[in-house]
Amino acid sequence: MAPWNFSPTDIRAPLYLLHGNQDRIVPSTHSQWLAKHIPHAELHLTPTDGHISILHQAPTALTWLTTHSRTP
Repeated sequence: MAPWNFSPTDIRAPLYLLHGNQDRIVPSTHSQWLAKHIPHAELHLTPTDGHISILHQAPTALTWLTTHSRTP
């Protein structure tokens, strides 16, 4: 663990946080904290997924990315 050298409140880009409630490596409270401190964060908690929730939630995450991506 080391300081991040920035504040999560400084993040301005839209952010999708995906976390499984059954994660036994990183508790979902970490994502909940980030969602509260990052202005444009959207948290998606999945009740039955574990640490690698993206394996089951990739279509949802990709849809979010395509609807929130910025064009130059």
